[in-house]
Amino acid sequence: MSASAASPHYFLGVDGGGTGCRARIEDEAGTVLGQGLSGPATTRLGIDAAWASVEKAFDAAIEEAGFEAAEIARIHAGIGLAGIGRKGALEAFRAIAHPFASIDFVSDGAAACLGAHSGQDGAIVIAGTGSI
Repeated sequence: MSASAASPHYFLGVDGGGTGCRARIEDEAGTVLGQGLSGPATTRLGIDAAWASVEKAFDAAIEEAGFEAAEIARIHAGIGLAGIGRKGALEAFRAIAHPFASIDFVSDGAAACLGAHSGQDGAIVIAGTGSI
């Protein structure tokens, strides 16, 4: 068995909305290992402010999970952000250095739909700070 096959993977999900940001780390079996919260993570506040909120939330989740650098390097992150469709936002977030095995960004609406339906087809209605 190769070292990569023997090493577990972890998954970080971040919901970065206009009111607040939530992060959760799970293992391959779906067991929640750590969670974190922070303030708004919307691109209308600027890329730096949105990323700072995302980072605060995932740092709290990492701390709760008790992860060190080796575990952090095996995290695959999915970040849902309000306003990611703004011109240049996706490119700006992709350019930010991160410690994870991989990272991807989608709109908070797309992330909510994926989460609500476990990746299957479905629909959602969001009526919060924003509406979708």
